[in-house]
Amino acid sequence: MLHLDGTAILIFSDLDGCLLNKNDYSFQSAVPTLDRIRQRQIPLILASSKTEAEMRVLADEMQLRDAPLICENGGTIIWSRSRPPVEGNTTVLGASRDSILRTLAGLKTEFRFTSFQDLQVQGVMEKTGLPRDRALAALNRSSTEPLVWEDEESRIDAFRSALEAQSLTLTRGGRFWHVAGQTDKGYALQQVVNQLASSADRKLTTIAIGDSPIDQHMLDVADYPIAIPWPDGVVHVTLTGKNGRIAPEAGALGWGIAVSQLIAELCSGTENSGQQG
Repeated sequence: MLHLDGTAILIFSDLDGCLLNKNDYSFQSAVPTLDRIRQRQIPLILASSKTEAEMRVLADEMQLRDAPLICENGGTIIWSRSRPPVEGNTTVLGASRDSILRTLAGLKTEFRFTSFQDLQVQGVMEKTGLPRDRALAALNRSSTEPLVWEDEESRIDAFRSALEAQSLTLTRGGRFWHVAGQTDKGYALQQVVNQLASSADRKLTTIAIGDSPIDQHMLDVADYPIAIPWPDGVVHVTLTGKNGRIAPEAGALGWGIAVSQLIAELCSGTENSGQQG
């Protein structure tokens, strides 16, 4: 379990379209900001639709300190990636993937959609552009199921109602629709904050970064929400309150600029907030 060393700031971030570019999945434009965060020992807690297997690899590549991972849109929390799979290191929120797949199978005769289970490895590779090893990791799910909607857009509400009747939720992400139990990234954020508050000597300040409706609850409960625009400049989330801000660019570049500026402000302006290094 992560223990806070004097810092009162926690950063929660979506991956695809935010810290990872939509087109090439690169985070290189954000590396200078990641370095500043690491130097200040500010925990960066990734919160994504991705699986534990995918997120462990990315967290290692980004050289993040050992912080919790919020996987599958808040369906699973991994408290420490430095620990092997042991009892107590994983918290599953909401529904299991098996129960989600059973419900989806029953809706196939009424609605047209293709889930990751239907796509299998080759289909996921084609839809996402991921290499084979990462597509396999994306299929290794425990608490959510992404899908491609192939029916009329007007039938989404009926599909959502059918899922809600089975205590499931439907949310639109940056690339796919996501079916999950009754949990979300915002609820998972609150669980992480509650756990880490015991090791902090003052109130924790939360920053959340997102770009799509599936991030909305996380942005709503954060002290400082940051919206990342899509490559076409359109913002797909709503910011409320005086602390919200929109990044000046899409993807990792916008992520780096906005987070660097905010950290500089919260840490008394000791960094050059306008530089990306």
